[in-house]
Amino acid sequence: MVKILDKVSFGRTNPATTNISSGGVSANLARALSTIDINASIHFIGAISADDNTVDNLNLVCDDTNFVEIKASPPTYTAVLDNKGELLIGLADMELYDKIRPYDIIKLLPADPSILIMDANFPQQTLKAVANTISKDAKLFAVGTSVEKVGRLFLLLGRLDGLVLNRAEACKLASLDVEVEDLAVNLLDKMQRPDACILISDGADKAALACRGDVVICHPPPIKLSNANGAGDAMAAAFFKGCIERRTDPSGTQAANQKLFALLQMSLAAGATYAASEARA
Repeated sequence: MVKILDKVSFGRTNPATTNISSGGVSANLARALSTIDINASIHFIGAISADDNTVDNLNLVCDDTNFVEIKASPPTYTAVLDNKGELLIGLADMELYDKIRPYDIIKLLPADPSILIMDANFPQQTLKAVANTISKDAKLFAVGTSVEKVGRLFLLLGRLDGLVLNRAEACKLASLDVEVEDLAVNLLDKMQRPDACILISDGADKAALACRGDVVICHPPPIKLSNANGAGDAMAAAFFKGCIERRTDPSGTQAANQKLFALLQMSLAAGATYAASEARA
């Protein structure tokens, strides 16, 4: 991560601070979930370069970690932030993930997982194979990694129990450019699981949560931004926890609407708290 210290001067050298750490969408989710009481073991499956000797600190927060070794350069993501903590540009070198085959991941899955969270970094055929391997009773959640990769989740929409996207990813997946609540309703129609939920965020603007025909909207709480990078993953972790624990009420009732609104508020608050943390600046 690179954070520019003063007002950005394009085409010029800018004073900045640099912080290097292991991460990625799924790793961020695993760390966030480890700080939440979810009453479940956390098993992490990822990919690593055969030439990478880095000891991943996920071992400190996960009950079990397993990596597929691939002959490719280590995946990297460089976030360039302005002096307020807003993302200016993200630079992703993720060629390694495109070399992962379905068996590479399936062989590392725990026996009969009841909950599985995945992101769109893996190739579409690998994501689809994993979804087809787990029990139909298992909860399957997904996060849109980027606008460029979110299309890999399209064929999985009917199997997902929960999905988190930002507005740009949702527009790409739905082939629409409308308000977040309309995007949520459109994509929920493609999610066939009975209690499927979708959360669509849009930075500091309003977010929408749709489930079983109900949709609610809410703005994140105002904060003094420190670092927006990774806030969406913290939000997603809180959302998935809420989805796992939620008790449903009949669609269209006031109780159902209130619970959805509370879930959306809680999820947005988790992302906002993460974005306001000065410890990562």
